[in-house]
Parts: sequence; structure tokens; C-alpha cells
Amino acid sequence: MLLAGGPAVDAGKKERKVSAYAPATDLEGAPTHGEFGWLLEGQGYQLRLLQLDDDERADYILETTGSRTDPFATPEGPPRFMTFLVEVTNLTSPDLSLRVEDCWLIGGKKTKVQYPIDLQTLKTNLRMLGREFPPAYEQAGKALLASQVRPEPGQTVSGLLIFRYVVHNTRQFTVELRPMLPMGQMGVHRAPYRRVKR
Repeated sequence: MLLAGGPAVDAGKKERKVSAYAPATDLEGAPTHGEFGWLLEGQGYQLRLLQLDDDERADYILETTGSRTDPFATPEGPPRFMTFLVEVTNLTSPDLSLRVEDCWLIGGKKTKVQYPIDLQTLKTNLRMLGREFPPAYEQAGKALLASQVRPEPGQTVSGLLIFRYVVHNTRQFTVELRPMLPMGQMGVHRAPYRRVKR
């Protein structure tokens, strides 16, 4: 089976395995976590980070873009992508921004750093496979977090971060968000996740 965002799956190989992960709320120094995910707070702003499953991602895409197409859906087998909903709220900061390139998933072998997948990555993968980029993907892609968001005071912006699923048996990983702050400063917020034993 061929997936737009990922490589082809060799039917002759064993089914790919994935582990399940949950917020590691008990780690020392972990931020606040509640019903709506992690609450990451800084001076004059707050970030919320919530992991979504495939169905929740499809619902969010439909709700925000009107598209019933999910470019990251897995037709069969275990999921290939990890999805996080990010909300950036500017409470009182005179200058706040968050770039997608400053959002990382850190974990796996040799502490690998992943950057979010964007529409250009999907286009490139499809082009390499000799396939056209469906217009429906363009519409659905509006649900992704913009390359840079800069909410005004009192404003909240949101969007999805999509990463490739971590290697099976990765014990834990961290999603790191680094918003740009006034005077060229940068905030660093880490949300830890741990593998769930089955």
C-alpha cells in the first residue's frame, strides 16, 4: 500500500509495529497537564499541546477546513504519523511568534530530532512517486500550523503539527516548542511522552 506522506510498504515484510505513548506527567519538572493537554506558560503568553489520534485529526481537518480528505490517513495497518494540536495564545506580549521550524520531536535512536511534515514534503514525495498532488490535499493542509504564527495580544491561533511515528520501542520522546519573544529572546517548552506498556 502506498501512502502519500510515507514510503511504500513491502507486503512481503512483517507488519510494522508501533508503540502507544501517553503524557509523562509524573516526570520531575514536567509542565501542567489537564483535559486539554499540556499547558506551557510564559510571560504574557501560553501554549497548549494536545496529541490527537487519526480520527481526531480527521475531525479537526473537517472542522477547520471543511475537507473530508486527510492527507495523513493510513489506509491499513498501524498509524504512520503522530499528530499534535498546538494553540498559541498571546495574553499580553508585545511581540510573540512561533515558527514551525522551531517545533521539534526529540526521541528515538541517537536522540533523533524530527521537524514537522508540511505540504511541500507531501508534494515532493508524490512527485518522486510520479503522482499528482490532489487539490483536496491543499485544502486539508490549511489545518496545519502556519509556517509562522504571530498572534496579537488577546488572540489565539492554532494548527496541527505532524511528525513521522517514532521507531517502535522508543521509550520516550519530547515535543519541544520554542516561541520567539520580545527583544529577540526565545522560550523553550518541553512536553514529555512515555511509552505505554501493553
